[in-house]
Amino acid sequence: MEWRAALPGDPQVLHGDLASAGGLVLITGGREMRAYVAATGVLAWSADISNGMVPTIGGDTVYVTTSERGVLALDLASGRLRWRPTLPEPVSSTFVAVASGRVFVTSNGGRLSALDASTGELLWDVTGVGSIVPNAGAAVYDGVVYV
Repeated sequence: MEWRAALPGDPQVLHGDLASAGGLVLITGGREMRAYVAATGVLAWSADISNGMVPTIGGDTVYVTTSERGVLALDLASGRLRWRPTLPEPVSSTFVAVASGRVFVTSNGGRLSALDASTGELLWDVTGVGSIVPNAGAAVYDGVVYV
């Protein structure tokens, strides 16, 4: 074992979702996301993510859905909040898809929303895409968004 770190949040309701990029290992738990230096296990930063779910990394940004109808965009290197829009309805408790300068997020009620990856501005929103399986998100391949 290279290193060990305490996980954020209440161990009884631990999400423990992981992602890694830029020499960092990210983990969520409760209201917190922590970034550890992959080589050493030293804590690089932590951020309040308001009951965030699975982190998705796109370039130098970490995107995470929250239970409060939102998506957070954090700077990967510092954990600084870049943007946080409020969406029309609660999002599915899952990852987002990032492609072509857009962030795609689903809701359990059958809504697919596209946000500008740089600003968080809602670009378009489609309802009636069917029942979204809880904890399932969008995927993008060859310019097509799948839900």
